Amino acid sequence: MSAPLSTAMILLCSLIIGVMTWRLIRRETVMIGTLYALGYRKRELMRHYMAIPVLLAFVGGLLGSLLAVPCIAPTIRVIALSFIMPITDITQSFWRVLISILMPVTALGLSSYLVIRSVLKRPTAELMKGSKDKSKVGMLERFCAYVLWLHDCGFLYRDVQKQHREHILL
Repeated sequence: MSAPLSTAMILLCSLIIGVMTWRLIRRETVMIGTLYALGYRKRELMRHYMAIPVLLAFVGGLLGSLLAVPCIAPTIRVIALSFIMPITDITQSFWRVLISILMPVTALGLSSYLVIRSVLKRPTAELMKGSKDKSKVGMLERFCAYVLWLHDCGFLYRDVQKQHREHILL
């Protein structure tokens, strides 16, 4: 039961980190396009934007493993006392600890790579212009346009309406 749950958690974290990376890069598309036009290679830009998610995944995997390893034996003993099961020996595999550290790095690194690659595929001129979806008005925004006139902080509602898919996902 623990393998599907942990895999689902890693995939969910990968999705959330991917959305966060996409938002970060979307805000910086003009700067990315300028750097790309000045001669920076895709590989250098990819390495720069991959550093945050990979470092975050490595530190999280390492801390999680270091905090979990000492708790394994006492937890198994408590479970064995509850269900009256004999325990002969509790061994911890080095490979499982290593996999628990490298699996988040691989999953988050892959999701971040796919997000960054999708942005860097666009032409330099398009990156320098900025986001191309500024002029789109969604159905929800048109339907709820009256909210902007009723409240002092209508710009917050407009932002939530424009990014409702990401907000629901997060």
